[in-house]
Amino acid sequence: MVYRSKRNLLTPVEVRWQRFPLTGLGRRGLSPEAVARFLRRVEADLGVLYGEVVDARDQVRRYERALKEWQSGQWRSNQRRYRDG
Repeated sequence: MVYRSKRNLLTPVEVRWQRFPLTGLGRRGLSPEAVARFLRRVEADLGVLYGEVVDARDQVRRYERALKEWQSGQWRSNQRRYRDG
C-alpha cells in the first residue's frame, strides 16, 4: 500500500508564486517569520514526498524480484516439459 498524505502538499506553482509580506516599519526586507513558516512547510512536504519515493522504489524492487522468480519458474517448467517430451 502506498502512503498518501492527508494534507494538501505544496505544489510547484505555489512555491514559484509564493510571496512574503514586507517587514514592519523601521525594518527592511521580508518578514522573517513568514519566510521561516514557509520553509518549514516546504521541509515537511519534501519529507513526505521523499518518503513516498523511497516506499515506491522498495515496492518496485519487490515486484521486480517476484517477476524474476516467476520467470525463472516458468523457464524451469518449460525446460522440463521439453525434456520430458
